[in-house]
Amino acid sequence: SIELLFDGDLGGDFDSAGLSDDDSQLGLSPGDFSGVGADTYLWFPRTLQGASTGVSLAARKTAAGYDLEAAIPWSLFGVRPATGARYGFLLSLNDNDQPGTATQQSMISSTTGRRLTNPTTWATLDLRAP
Repeated sequence: SIELLFDGDLGGDFDSAGLSDDDSQLGLSPGDFSGVGADTYLWFPRTLQGASTGVSLAARKTAAGYDLEAAIPWSLFGVRPATGARYGFLLSLNDNDQPGTATQQSMISSTTGRRLTNPTTWATLDLRAP
């Protein structure tokens, strides 16, 4: 699966080592290709926890594994993107080969030292003009 962490108010809580209401954790799963379809889940903020609405997700099995394509609306994170805006951001790839469990055999993240509940360990997404 893919996990996306997003801090919608990077400037407002830049030094905060804990999650706040503007921090999101979104999971994207390809399913199992035999009955369970591609799906998304929002863990944080807890007030919105559950299946994330508005995300378009598609997966297809390939010889090397799978391709996963997602269209995620900015509104899911409660922000309106603008040139020059900066957000906390982290992308992780998870591997779980034990069906029915939440045990990760491995995780690769876009930032070393990543801590789920500490946004100061995430990277910065900087929106620039094309």
